[in-house]
Amino acid sequence: MTTARSAFALLRDLLDGVSPPADREPVRLHLGESRLVTPPLAHGLLDDAEGWTRYPPLGGTPELRAAYRGWLERRFGVRRGLDDEGIAIEPTPGTKQAVAAAVALAVASTRARARRDGETPSVVMPNPFYPTYLAGAEAVGARPVFFAGGDGPAAVAAAVDAARSPVAALIVCNPGNPEGEILPEEALGEITKIAATAGALLVVDECYTDLSTGREPPGYLSLVEHGSVAPGRFLVLHSLSKRSAAPGLRSGFAAGDPATVAAYAAHNRACGVSSPLPVCAAAAALWSDDAHVARLRTALARNWDLADEILGGLPGYRRAEAGFFLWLPVPDDEAAARDLWRDQGLSVMPGRYLAAEGPYGVNPGAGHLRVALVHEETVMRAALTRLRDGLGHGGRPAGDGHASAAGPGRGAVEVATRRAEEAPPPSPGESSPTATAIAQRLIRFPTVNPPGDEADCVGWIRDLLDAAGLETRLLAADPRRPNLVARLPGRGAEPPLLLQAHADVVPVEGQSWTRPPFGGEIAGGELWGRGAVDMKGQLAMMLAALLRMRAAGEEPPGDVILAVVPDEEAGSTVGARFLVGRHPELFAGVRHAIGEDGGAELGLGAYARVHPVVVGEKRTCWVRATLRGPGGHASRVPSADGAVRKLARLLDAISDGGLGVRLTPVVDHMLGELARALPPEAGRAVEAFRADPGNAALLAGLGDTASRYLQSLVRHTVTATVLRGGTVTNVHPSEITVELDGRLLPGDFSTEDFLAGLRARAGCEMDVEILVEGEKSPPPRLGGFYDRLAAVLRDRDPGGVPVPVITPASTDARVFRGLGIECYGWMPLLHGPEVVYRDRLHCADERVSVRALEFGADCFHTLLTGPWS
Repeated sequence: MTTARSAFALLRDLLDGVSPPADREPVRLHLGESRLVTPPLAHGLLDDAEGWTRYPPLGGTPELRAAYRGWLERRFGVRRGLDDEGIAIEPTPGTKQAVAAAVALAVASTRARARRDGETPSVVMPNPFYPTYLAGAEAVGARPVFFAGGDGPAAVAAAVDAARSPVAALIVCNPGNPEGEILPEEALGEITKIAATAGALLVVDECYTDLSTGREPPGYLSLVEHGSVAPGRFLVLHSLSKRSAAPGLRSGFAAGDPATVAAYAAHNRACGVSSPLPVCAAAAALWSDDAHVARLRTALARNWDLADEILGGLPGYRRAEAGFFLWLPVPDDEAAARDLWRDQGLSVMPGRYLAAEGPYGVNPGAGHLRVALVHEETVMRAALTRLRDGLGHGGRPAGDGHASAAGPGRGAVEVATRRAEEAPPPSPGESSPTATAIAQRLIRFPTVNPPGDEADCVGWIRDLLDAAGLETRLLAADPRRPNLVARLPGRGAEPPLLLQAHADVVPVEGQSWTRPPFGGEIAGGELWGRGAVDMKGQLAMMLAALLRMRAAGEEPPGDVILAVVPDEEAGSTVGARFLVGRHPELFAGVRHAIGEDGGAELGLGAYARVHPVVVGEKRTCWVRATLRGPGGHASRVPSADGAVRKLARLLDAISDGGLGVRLTPVVDHMLGELARALPPEAGRAVEAFRADPGNAALLAGLGDTASRYLQSLVRHTVTATVLRGGTVTNVHPSEITVELDGRLLPGDFSTEDFLAGLRARAGCEMDVEILVEGEKSPPPRLGGFYDRLAAVLRDRDPGGVPVPVITPASTDARVFRGLGIECYGWMPLLHGPEVVYRDRLHCADERVSVRALEFGADCFHTLLTGPWS
């Protein structure tokens, strides 16, 4: 999506040369142009010849401004703020101009306040979006930064953090366009704080607020009126286009804090932006008439009822909370739009034209159609029937077993998709399948993230569990990326136990595979394919154990909850974060959880068969350090305070990769267990390192992989990864930036202490900005549940040694820990010393032995039968 081509121009190109059927009347469903009611304009208002011959008043007429005030009081109870001038109002010809002007003013103001030249202000906006948001940002040279529309404050905060530049404006659409979601008051309050902290203008687009089909959207101005939010700069937009089905009138208004509205008004009036006198009179009449809006909402509700009736059986169909846009998943949005025009005479908008590529190159609108329910009931019934028929024959809706064609790299997985379709789930009478059989089928679903598109895989898992009689629920922020929560009832003797796993996998493009990455082939006693280790193999172990218990009529000591989530490989936004943020009640009473990691050896396989159990994760803290100093001609010796000299001191200070040695109790315990498990020579080396963890030379005999891993567990690590600075060869740079990957040990360590340690270690002046800050991880515990995990491993493999470990990376456990749940990485694997599973993660030829998979399923079955403590 670019400002050069509008969505409508792209649609015209798509349909160019494609003719609708001659025997069908074309129906336009691509445009939000309501035909549900006729606006009740009084006779003669727009025929006022005198009014058309006069320059319009720049601030609107008194009658129009009174109509705004009256509507705000009736609709939102806003009066006091208007009376005491805490809220100001300015007319605008619709909201397109208002958004563009507001963004331009915010960007100009931010550039004036920027700390240094060269910074490009950002505009944060939802994705998918109203195209004017992007056009307005690009027109003034701002950098657009996107958050997932409807995902709430967490997604907004993440986008603001990711901006890495001054945020000029934050745009929120409530109700959303095109998905029709409604943000509650609490979410708006959190977003207000985010905008205020960033110093950004908050733009709240409420143009669809009168088109709700259920609960009423909260009005932002009413929150301001009642003191529910404490905004900084803000602007709220309304128009008659949608409210009164009068887009051609081009009338709306902007309301906000007096300083912002005054700047906006001054800009408009200097440019001569105003509404003619007859338009002011017609608009005042419509803003004062609520009866026709009630008729419009009644007609719209009937259309949604029709959609429920005709399209409700299509997978992925969802009735919007507000507005008249249906956001319908399909395998290929462009192909479906073209086929619907050619076969049915229906024009619909491909979703990819209403969105932009996100940070991973994925367009979130791809694989969706936007369908406008804007015609009267008879026309709409016929059009929706044709839509259903057209999708059934030419473009099957997403979720029917066909993987979406949207997103990058889809050609590489077409064969795998067909194979997945040919592998139906077990029937209710079938005996419980093996972990290997389940893992084969999971691998054949190409759930590469981005884009993820885990719906078919998760749907297959749900069918598998439904057939066994387990209770299942699907919960989704994105219908193509659902979360599955299943429950196996227990005896009630212990609290519920959570098993959590992710269905997405990392990409395979650019890798040379010996066997098809999504073939799920078994060769040489190993199951090959992306996800075999990370983490569809482990998910298959969990599923096999649950199904075995169900088939045998076994009851665990407490309920077992299985959460299968998307998006772990790219931030967890629509996966674990969505579940924990929106549905924490599903995990009430859970004390312990098992997730990924563990099972892969520590690089010590030649010495002993170690079974790692992950009890804690390091916390991410990515920062940008800015070093400044005098510039000047490079022919002279650099200043001692020059940016390059400071850079040298910083890099030297962190050259060992850490900020001092901290031997935490869990790592001390881990080193003791390892020392006892290893042969004498290796054991003495580990024991010596345990006594003197600052002396890395003691580990030299264990090999580089094991040595670097153990060193990373006794310190907060910090590594320079990205350096920028300088402009030409003969000039000393006056500023250099260094991006640093920091990882904090789990426990009571704050990022403030970490940054203070970094500054002290560097020994030079620098500005430090946090880029990414992970969730704080509590100190690991080695209580009764860890003992139970270790006991199961000893029982199943008497020659193996369970060892508690800390992982330097992060998983979804960091999110579930936010609910007070103790999380463990436990992937029981039985393997020989020649196997290096950790080296297969995210690599070509990922594979796992069949023996290891079935060993893991047996371990999970033993664990679930209890006891757990």
